Amino acid sequence: MPFILPSEFNKDVTEGTAKVYKSKLNKLASLGFDNGDDIKKYPSKVIDSIKVLPIAEQRSILSAVAWAVKMPEGNPYHVYIKTHVNPEPKPKKT
Repeated sequence: MPFILPSEFNKDVTEGTAKVYKSKLNKLASLGFDNGDDIKKYPSKVIDSIKVLPIAEQRSILSAVAWAVKMPEGNPYHVYIKTHVNPEPKPKKT
């Protein structure tokens, strides 16, 4: 079953990017999260489901989530991205 897309998205993207994002959301649907409510309700389960994927795949799935599901800043996905997917570089010791 494909991901149930919202009627409005959080940002405008090109047609090609939308196609990629839809495929990433469909991957989430195949893992059991087929709509925005599931994404909002079960962030730890979603994150646990994608943790095993390569970082690049996680990044693209989470970008698709940000495109399709409106959530406040500092949500669990944002925290996961900042701490695991795109962590801030550590300052070099001199």
